[in-house]
Amino acid sequence: MTPVELNTVVLPANTTVKRHLRRSIPDARKTLYENGQLGAYDWYTLLYDIFLNADYTTITAVGPVPLNLEQQLLPAQIEVNGHKLPLIVHSHQKKLIILEAVSPVPLTGDTSAVISLANGQQQTIALQAPTPLDGLSLVTIQKNNKLQWIRDWISYYRNEFGIQHVYIYDNNSDRQETLIEALDNIATVIPWNFPHGLKHRSGNKFCQVGALNHFKHRFGQNTVIFNFDIDELLVCHNPQIKRAIRRGEMLHFDSYTVPFSATSTPDYSFRDFKYREKEPRNGSTKYVMKGDLPGFMNVHHFNPAAHFWHRLLPGSWRRAPLVPVTDAYFLHYRGITTNWKAHSRDRLKTVETAANFLIEDTAVIDAFSRFQP
Repeated sequence: MTPVELNTVVLPANTTVKRHLRRSIPDARKTLYENGQLGAYDWYTLLYDIFLNADYTTITAVGPVPLNLEQQLLPAQIEVNGHKLPLIVHSHQKKLIILEAVSPVPLTGDTSAVISLANGQQQTIALQAPTPLDGLSLVTIQKNNKLQWIRDWISYYRNEFGIQHVYIYDNNSDRQETLIEALDNIATVIPWNFPHGLKHRSGNKFCQVGALNHFKHRFGQNTVIFNFDIDELLVCHNPQIKRAIRRGEMLHFDSYTVPFSATSTPDYSFRDFKYREKEPRNGSTKYVMKGDLPGFMNVHHFNPAAHFWHRLLPGSWRRAPLVPVTDAYFLHYRGITTNWKAHSRDRLKTVETAANFLIEDTAVIDAFSRFQP
């Protein structure tokens, strides 16, 4: 597959300015933070990527929320084919900023351009030809997951829901090039090597939200987007709901935890777990949506664009209702993880410690047996 090139803009190496923390570090965790045990914060990224849209006139820039760096970034402009175009704020969210410039004439692919920022910084970039998708797409961010897990995850969604496009934003995996080569014919792997954020609270994490919204704006405008991680498999028992999923109706799903089994073989995968917890998690939902739906992709829910009065409503009122778990849910596998986003190892809960709360669920095992006899 054609590699995806990112036009990333960061502060100069000799800068004395850096992004403030969006949320302060609690006193109880400051030692962990100072020792680097909470991960890496994104101090210096201004824009993840700048790209040409499928209309060949709109140029979009996606970046983490600038906070105090907004005065370094804005006003900004991009010069292309002799036209100086202002980059205007399209949307500004808690963790993300999206800028847009509109060319008076259509542009061609692989067009050279120069972006200029408020701090005097300039950078020459190449705007690749757009690669619009249609149909159904599956997107996630990951790091160091086993190749077999990724292959099985892709196989499941392709066979159960007819997924046509798989985009994996890889966050600095140890063998990133090997992963790109291994998945070349079945997925597009985008090196998304930005600091993931601090692990103690989501307020200081921008990387995953940036990846989801980058996909939505650069690739997913004409697709139905499935937002599920490598350790999450969507199960649907209701044919009518399944048709609605494939149409891209805005649907949220609750989940059941699948605990880690201490008896699993070293090369285990999804089909090796047949027990889940009896009660749904009642939170941490995931969703399916049409890519052209105006709004902002968060990790667990979609924030639709709304009029001012609509924004005054509680968040739960603005979101699509949950699909009943009797119709559809996703299984969250505690053993299918490298814990790269978690601070502790307690996610690997064993069957023994949770036996009184488990029930057999072979929906995924049965699915694999149908398409992988």
